[in-house]
Amino acid sequence: MMEHRLRDLEKEELLRPCASSKRPEWIVPPADHRELNPPKGYVISFTKFHHHGVELPLSHFMRALCHHYGIELQHFSPTPSPPRCVRATWG
Repeated sequence: MMEHRLRDLEKEELLRPCASSKRPEWIVPPADHRELNPPKGYVISFTKFHHHGVELPLSHFMRALCHHYGIELQHFSPTPSPPRCVRATWG
């Protein structure tokens, strides 16, 4: 992930501005990262989440949902699957 792509999300108002260098709103992962392991107080997020309307901090509902199922934000698929229909006839 390149920093300029995250700056573009800022301009589109899909990410909050990174105003403080001491405690930035977002961090670009190092180019050689191999494992999703954010610093304390940060979450993993995908740019597609922001394009689909996810805002940080997460709503109480989303935090409760993650807590209830023991999952984290990065466990959600950033691209929704198309709905599947099944037609059945009884005969």
